[in-house]
Amino acid sequence: EKEYRERLLAAIEALAEHAPSQVDYYVVGLRSVRVKSSITKGALIDTAHPNQIVLATEKNGRWLKIRYRNNLDDREVEGWVLKHYLIRQTGPGDDGAQE
Repeated sequence: EKEYRERLLAAIEALAEHAPSQVDYYVVGLRSVRVKSSITKGALIDTAHPNQIVLATEKNGRWLKIRYRNNLDDREVEGWVLKHYLIRQTGPGDDGAQE
């Protein structure tokens, strides 16, 4: 039982290291944003339209990796966008200030 507890604690600690530290929501600003597969030379995978709420999962300089639901195409989208075109929210539907 002691060995089981130690293994369980080690597994929980390993998972905690990979868990996102903070969830940031953004909304697409006044113009549509191209969503790319990667930051440099990434293929265009979708276009996020104004007022679309997105979840930022990673940051890399001026870029954010976002995830959202494209309801028109009925699919989940994940890709990179320039942060400049998004408005940060404290939660879904909040009227946050633009960064």
